[in-house]
Amino acid sequence: MRTLEQRLAKVDTVLTRLGLPSSQNRGEGVTPHRGPNGLRSKLSDVLITDQRLPSADYSIPFLSGQGQKWIQLAGEEAAQSSPLGGSSGYGQIDPSTFTTLPDKGVVQQCFQRYKFSRWVEMFPVFRDDSFSATIDKAYGRPACTASQACVLAMCTVSPLFYWHNQEQPPAIQSADIAIVHLLMPHILLGRPSLELVQTLVLMTVRIFALGSFEGIDMYLCLAARALFALGAHLKPPSGSAEEEKHIYRDLFWIVHIIDVDHAIRSGRPTVMSNAWCDLTLPQGRWPSYENGRVRYGMDLHLNLIKSEAYTRLYSLESLGKSDAELLKDIRLLDKALEDWRTSLPGDIRPALTYREDCSVAGPLEEELVFLCLEYHRIVSSIHQAVTRVTRSAGHEDAISSSLDIAIDASRSTLLYFRDQHKYLTRALFWLWSSYPITALLMLFTEAMSNTGGNGCADDSQCSRDLAVAQDAVDALREVGNAATDHSPRLQKLIRFLEEILSIARVLGAEAYAAAAKREYEMPGQEPML
Repeated sequence: MRTLEQRLAKVDTVLTRLGLPSSQNRGEGVTPHRGPNGLRSKLSDVLITDQRLPSADYSIPFLSGQGQKWIQLAGEEAAQSSPLGGSSGYGQIDPSTFTTLPDKGVVQQCFQRYKFSRWVEMFPVFRDDSFSATIDKAYGRPACTASQACVLAMCTVSPLFYWHNQEQPPAIQSADIAIVHLLMPHILLGRPSLELVQTLVLMTVRIFALGSFEGIDMYLCLAARALFALGAHLKPPSGSAEEEKHIYRDLFWIVHIIDVDHAIRSGRPTVMSNAWCDLTLPQGRWPSYENGRVRYGMDLHLNLIKSEAYTRLYSLESLGKSDAELLKDIRLLDKALEDWRTSLPGDIRPALTYREDCSVAGPLEEELVFLCLEYHRIVSSIHQAVTRVTRSAGHEDAISSSLDIAIDASRSTLLYFRDQHKYLTRALFWLWSSYPITALLMLFTEAMSNTGGNGCADDSQCSRDLAVAQDAVDALREVGNAATDHSPRLQKLIRFLEEILSIARVLGAEAYAAAAKREYEMPGQEPML
């Protein structure tokens, strides 16, 4: 199976035939192409993950090391060291502000906003009114520094709870630095506590929701190790209080979900090893659902399948598997995913395929939109691993079948996102934007496979894919500008996606011209009009 490097080399060949500069003749005095579709963007500045890591070679292979090298060659400049998110901008911080807490009433207001929002279901960091005791300890004498950090973390996360409300959340100056300052003694002295873990989880959720993936690793590692020290990764002892059992396991599942998702996005290993964790799901027939809504922001069973797929198919160890072993893992994971899908109640079960003519009863809960997008992405990630299997007489059918499934899942992702993105909260833009992006890149690599020698296998399907992809990019631009206030990071991302679509159009036009030429030159045939 052709690698991404070979496919990208094919783009160079096409561009050369069209008289456009390729990466091979970059640096030989060739003036960079300037087309009307915005090919001015610097691909070298834009990656799906904010950091360029060697470990990305082992993650889901949209942009491998070779792919990143091609982007650098094809871009106007070498890759810049600064991430998309930009600098933190903290500057000089006055240490005297570290222990200055907001008014107690403001903190209680933030908690009430959290308590009666959907965030309490997606990220159940607190149970009932347990945070009231934390507030008392933070403002009491002597004050508990871990409780003070937890109070600041709640206020820092609060803008997420105010998203659909005209009321402005309280502004807490330098809260991030103050939280680190307050927690440092507890971390260095190895004194984990419930308030410490809750603070770390709140900060992890905030960074995760805002897409600031540069700093999420440290918070994830600290939260995971603190949970391990408190035994939250194991089944609670039979003598534990019921409330204590639930809160620690809730925190464990929140961190586990974010850990798996961040590992896939970044290509890094997960912090939590499933082999050392009790993965028994909470009690109940549908432990991830309450009142028809998804709890924890992700179906826990689906999250375990996602984690298993990442380990089996994309870890460093998986690269040493034989073709037969890899195909077996793909089949087993596909079966596990289908068993999960069919076990769900019909009203929340994702469809195998989402088509143009599909009708979905609305309005939809945002969590269910996430569920469907996540399902299609996992299907695609499982089956696109087949690209590592060597083509042979015994594997042709399996490879073709898996590729068709991966492409269909990516197509379903774009269609579903185009139709249902209006139900997604703008506050989580940097989370859900990854779904159409990865789907678009999957279809892009497929387009490169099907152009050239024999033209696109289905020209009408290629045209439809391009149209849907453009709709998805337009939706990302519209919602992203409103969500991020036209941030430079978003503009780079949109230019990158527009560049991908421009290249795809060039490839399609070249393939169509080549097919027409072959048709014209065939003896005894009328030219194709």
